[in-house]
Amino acid sequence: MNCPQENKNARQPSFICLMYHNVPGDAGRFAGLGASITSYFVEKQRFASQMSELLAYGGRFLEIERFQSFFSASAKDEEFSWAQGCPILLSFDDGWEDSVEAAGPILEAHQGQAYLFVTTQFIGRPFFVDRRQLQNLPKAQFRLGSHGQTHRLLSLLTEPEIRTELQNSKALLEDISGSTIDSLSVPGGAVDHRVRRIAREVGYRFLFTSEIHINTRRTSPLAIGRLAIKHNTSSAALKRFVQQRISKEWISRSLLGGPKRLLGLARYEKLRRYLLGQSQLYP
Repeated sequence: MNCPQENKNARQPSFICLMYHNVPGDAGRFAGLGASITSYFVEKQRFASQMSELLAYGGRFLEIERFQSFFSASAKDEEFSWAQGCPILLSFDDGWEDSVEAAGPILEAHQGQAYLFVTTQFIGRPFFVDRRQLQNLPKAQFRLGSHGQTHRLLSLLTEPEIRTELQNSKALLEDISGSTIDSLSVPGGAVDHRVRRIAREVGYRFLFTSEIHINTRRTSPLAIGRLAIKHNTSSAALKRFVQQRISKEWISRSLLGGPKRLLGLARYEKLRRYLLGQSQLYP
């Protein structure tokens, strides 16, 4: 199946990355959380349907090892041929317990694999994974990555604070898992040149953002674009994502950037949380 793209380099190997958060088996458990959190939750049954839909629309799940080799100079273009389907990389942010316990078996049933990006200060809190779950994380379904130490917006921090966030979260996850942590998802998509530089300096090879774009070998492994999947993401939208037709989302994201620029990131984030009624789950 062809995977038409909305860019000038449509014939070069490429992939999309989908950003999930929580996959609750019982949405009622989270009734006290604000809409800015729960709007990113996809209930278990809907998540299972989405995995089937992505495959039915011609997608194929991209294994973490193949993703990491994608940016290697020795990688062969035919390994990412359209003839094998449209590559989709899956990721989960924050480290919600249900993203492992509920989504894991569904990924296994669909032969899918995903990054699990964990905020280390959330480990062991209600609703989040604990050390035991991380130590027993099924490697066939998940690869562990960092989502910072405190979930603070990194681009608003000083360079020493950024370094502490990235080093400490990396070290703790490596201690828990016994594996090298080389991938980072930036909380809130708050990335700038300092975050990228410091991430590279402390040992991250791959940096996942909230920017919306198709990932090709011409894009940087320190600027992996992702598409956020929310509770109201439609089947039609999923089909477009598989086909790498994302102009609508890119335009929406660009328009959203206007208020951010006018208010400043810190004030914008504070106002957004107030308007959406977000709980104090995040600092």
